[in-house]
Amino acid sequence: MTQTNQTQAPQIGAEQIALLERLTNAVAVSGDEAEVRAIVLESIREVADDVRVDALGNVLAVRKAKSENPVRVMIAAHMDEVGFMLVDDEDGGLFRFELVGGIDVRQLPGKPVLVGKDRVPGVIGAPPIHLINRDDLRRSLPLESLRIDLGPKGEGAANPGDRATFATRFQQVGGRDRKSTRLNSSHTDIS
Repeated sequence: MTQTNQTQAPQIGAEQIALLERLTNAVAVSGDEAEVRAIVLESIREVADDVRVDALGNVLAVRKAKSENPVRVMIAAHMDEVGFMLVDDEDGGLFRFELVGGIDVRQLPGKPVLVGKDRVPGVIGAPPIHLINRDDLRRSLPLESLRIDLGPKGEGAANPGDRATFATRFQQVGGRDRKSTRLNSSHTDIS
């Protein structure tokens, strides 16, 4: 009787889901990935033989094989996410902003955001309807007309140069699916 070598896919357990939740709830708008980098470093130090961070902030880790003539494998991933950068303080908690990464501007009005290291809550606001002319109602709002609004209590809580991200959190949907704006698909099966 011939024995077959069947490999079983590794199971995703509570520990891996908790790590995924930490990673996807961390803020890492391009150019400011320190929070995710810290989680990655903490998670791989015990399994890697060599870990370093290069001048650009990339994490490079090596795990040496225990066998002769091993298959070489490289795993590459990005730590950053799309988001926003505040570019002008217009007083009263209102900020002009620019996009960081590919974001569909049509989807932005009304979206809640978190701003800066303190994750100050805000919302992306559009001009009120009574200030928009009838012809403009038929078109998408341009980015230049949108503002991040931190409200009157948000005045002084953020500065131009601060990054902002969508205020969404990791969620488990049903028994097997998970979703987060920081996963590259709105429907990701990681069971």
